[in-house]
Amino acid sequence: TGPLIRILGDKYPGSVKSAILGALAVMIEKGGLALKPFVPQLQTTFVKCLSDANRSVRQRAAAALGRLMTLQPRVDPLVGDLVTSLTNVTDRGVRE
Repeated sequence: TGPLIRILGDKYPGSVKSAILGALAVMIEKGGLALKPFVPQLQTTFVKCLSDANRSVRQRAAAALGRLMTLQPRVDPLVGDLVTSLTNVTDRGVRE
C-alpha cells in the first residue's frame, strides 16, 4: 500500500495514476479493516488526486474515497480536507 501511495505523489501520466487508484480501491474492498492503519494516508492521497487535471484520476479518486469511508466512521477530517482542497483549486474542471 505504501509504495502505491508514494507513486501517486510523483509525476506520472493520468493513465498510470488512474490504474493505481483503481488498484488501491480494490485493496480497500478486499482488505477491509486490515487497511485501517492506512486510512489517514489514503485519505490525504485521494483528496489530493481530486485536484488532478485528468478527469479519470479525479473520478477514480472520488470512488476510492467513497470506499475508504466505510473504514472511517468520522467524516470531520475528510470534510476539512475537502474544503481546504477546494479553496486552493483554480481549475474549473476540478470544481465540477
